[in-house]
Amino acid sequence: MTIPSTPPYSVGPYQKPNGWDEFIQKHISGHYGFTNVPSLTVLVTGNAALGIGRSFYTHEFLISFREFVSYFLFELVTREFFDNQRNLEMGDRHPLSIWDALLSRNAGGQNSESGESIAWAMLAYQLYILEEHSSIPPDLLQRLRDSKQFQGARYEIQVAAMMICTGHKIDWLKPDGSGKHVEFIATHSNTGQRFAVEAKSRHREGVLAKGSESVSSVPLRVDFSHLISRALAKNPIDPLLIFIDANVPHGVEEMQPTLEREIDAAWKRVDRKSWSEKGFPCVGMIVTNDSSPWRVGKELKSEGLPCWAKFCTDDHRHELDAVPYLDEILSSLSTIVRIPDLNWKNSKRP
Repeated sequence: MTIPSTPPYSVGPYQKPNGWDEFIQKHISGHYGFTNVPSLTVLVTGNAALGIGRSFYTHEFLISFREFVSYFLFELVTREFFDNQRNLEMGDRHPLSIWDALLSRNAGGQNSESGESIAWAMLAYQLYILEEHSSIPPDLLQRLRDSKQFQGARYEIQVAAMMICTGHKIDWLKPDGSGKHVEFIATHSNTGQRFAVEAKSRHREGVLAKGSESVSSVPLRVDFSHLISRALAKNPIDPLLIFIDANVPHGVEEMQPTLEREIDAAWKRVDRKSWSEKGFPCVGMIVTNDSSPWRVGKELKSEGLPCWAKFCTDDHRHELDAVPYLDEILSSLSTIVRIPDLNWKNSKRP
């Protein structure tokens, strides 16, 4: 992607033009669910325009929604951040800067299915979902800019987007440095059911880390039992939902049996007896895997897109059947990785 020094768009408060709701209903709402429809997509004086949260963006050149959210990510992380990163050697750069450099380098014949292209686009879209339905906390953006905290922040954004796309309202909990509370509280808009959500991403040397221009070898084990234990230690009052990012190169056949066995064993190893007095806090666990960071600079085949698994238990302290909620949340994963195919090339003003 080639980023101009001066952005050819404006940002500020906006109001919907007359007839906009009818235009959306007729041309867009029939094709996409309410959670992932851009709130404002129209041509303004010949320019593409998009409303995100309380801000209004117009752009002279872009013609697709995917391009728009890509620029949204760039501006959200800040132009200054990327400018500073360009002064570093590639091996010392933040993962986002590495992806941006590869996308810019290949702008003429860009492979839209490369690992960095898909990773960038998915993060951009998920940030759009958060900003449209729940303001993004400044500390989360700060962590996103930090190489050491990028992986965890990126996964929290993905999990929050999944919850939003299943009708949950997100209440972010302000970090206090103690590490004792979960990432956020998600409240289902229809039932009022609250969940305490904890997201953990398994670290792999050479992937999603500072200096990760190339990735390490395929891990021999999934090995995330300790992540489950750390999540359980939060012991929140509300029903706990645990999300785990396996972070393995999906599609590697020799990894599949190991992945399945280890996930199942890790869940079964949880010592529920030690919680007998207090009651087990967790109502379920969802395991996802996105291998796009493993394919930076390379084509990402379809089997490399996110996969998932769920684990439930009736042996918890809450009067709640979590299975319908978990099924609903799992179904949202196809939404947060499938960016609406909207473009403004033939659009008309309402």
